[in-house]
Amino acid sequence: MLWVTAALTAAYVFAIALFVYTSGGDPSFRLDTLGFAEALFSTPLLIACGLAIWLDNVQARRTFVGFAVGYILYSLDIFHLTFTGEHDAQYQLLLFQIPLIGFPALLIVGVIAGLFGRAPRR
Repeated sequence: MLWVTAALTAAYVFAIALFVYTSGGDPSFRLDTLGFAEALFSTPLLIACGLAIWLDNVQARRTFVGFAVGYILYSLDIFHLTFTGEHDAQYQLLLFQIPLIGFPALLIVGVIAGLFGRAPRR
């Protein structure tokens, strides 16, 4: 389960970087935008991956895999809704819902996974 969480996190980070890189514009602006986008959108998944490494119980790791899948699907839905169709510029503010929902969801998932605890050492 740990490898699934790590693979989903790496794929998400790569997808955000690819999205920013292909959006065009000045290369120095793209670098600033890349840092902002990664910090904004990828941080909940990076924290979940770190917690999955730390909490080595199978049930806790399954909880983080569920969070990663849900967060990625939610992000994909918001990005698709925002960038398809004809919308005004204010409609892009909908993207800020991703981390605003992602961080509290990670808190809830982290508490649930923390209840399972760490696997006992032998």
